[in-house]
Amino acid sequence: GQKHLFCIHPTEGLSWCYMGLSAYLSDCAIYGLQSPFMDISASLTHMASIADYLAVYVDAIRRVQPVGPYHLIGWSSGGGLKLQRSGEKVALLAMMDAYPSDVWEGLPEPTLMEAWEALLDVTGDTAYDHNGERLSLEAVKQRVRDSSGPFAQLNDEHSEHLGFVAWQHMLAYRQLKHELYQGDVLYFRAAQIATAYVHSFERWQPYVKGEIHCVDIDSTHSGMCRPLPLAHIGQVLSQYMKETV
Repeated sequence: GQKHLFCIHPTEGLSWCYMGLSAYLSDCAIYGLQSPFMDISASLTHMASIADYLAVYVDAIRRVQPVGPYHLIGWSSGGGLKLQRSGEKVALLAMMDAYPSDVWEGLPEPTLMEAWEALLDVTGDTAYDHNGERLSLEAVKQRVRDSSGPFAQLNDEHSEHLGFVAWQHMLAYRQLKHELYQGDVLYFRAAQIATAYVHSFERWQPYVKGEIHCVDIDSTHSGMCRPLPLAHIGQVLSQYMKETV
């Protein structure tokens, strides 16, 4: 039957970034898993635990495809969230420049400012003015709202919610204790280093029983879903999907 590819959202909670893969995976059904907290009416007074997130994702995947083998891909913080239950087969686990949670061990907790900067990163902008001075939180928020990118249509209430949700995802991801994954991983590495954290895919090795197949993508971390990088990712994924059960 038809294969399904489940795409787990990055920090901002939206999975629109994977849409471009459909051009390369025409014989595959693609499902984007968005954050359960994207709904603005969701009460978000406290952080959900990582276990809550995982339960929601596993349930959503099982509703579409009750049994394995499963095909999963995640970008950024989404890359660490995986489905592997006893007796269930994961035929493909792919990551897009994702880092294990322990790379932040000993570092201060992420701030709301960092979450908004991550949103700004998605639009291709930076949190610095033309003099190289760091912008204030309010100025960063304004830049996100003013961008012609994916958040341009948001009103203040919706963008405030988006910033808060992104922050909650950052906090939750850092609680994650990775279990040993029984199998191989397909890892798409951003070959253009433009982030404060430079972590090699090898940081995943203690959590992966099999091999990590690393494919270098000519992109920065936040640019992985732009047309050319995504075309490369889509072509490689297409080949892997054909070869899996």
